[in-house]
Amino acid sequence: MAQARVPVLLAMAFPMICLSCPAAAAATGPARAPQLLSIVIEPGAGMAPIYRLLLSAHHSLDMTMYELADPVAEADLSADAARGVDVRALLDQNRERSRNLAAYSYLAAHGVHVRWAPAQFPANRRSGQRRRRRSN
Repeated sequence: MAQARVPVLLAMAFPMICLSCPAAAAATGPARAPQLLSIVIEPGAGMAPIYRLLLSAHHSLDMTMYELADPVAEADLSADAARGVDVRALLDQNRERSRNLAAYSYLAAHGVHVRWAPAQFPANRRSGQRRRRRSN
């Protein structure tokens, strides 16, 4: 019998990670209904739940990140890709390209499908807006 794919959403200050994890549904036990969505909000719980979440992917993991400068997370994403998980990462190029270059190169070299976010989608949408002065 095929296991259901359960999307898991991770929300931190900036990144978003979605992954499909059949184990997440099974972890609720037979007496509970399948869990459809799990949310982890950081930084309250520290990084350990994030690392566990990254390594729990079984089929796919999609991530967007403004700045990725975490060697543990990069290694976890690479380990997922090495065991057959379809890992896709989208990194900011508008404000953080220079800070993301090392992560981009590392992930690309280790089987992660990494891309630059389109230039028309700035990391901080407000920065592209002009504020109007109120006239009395």
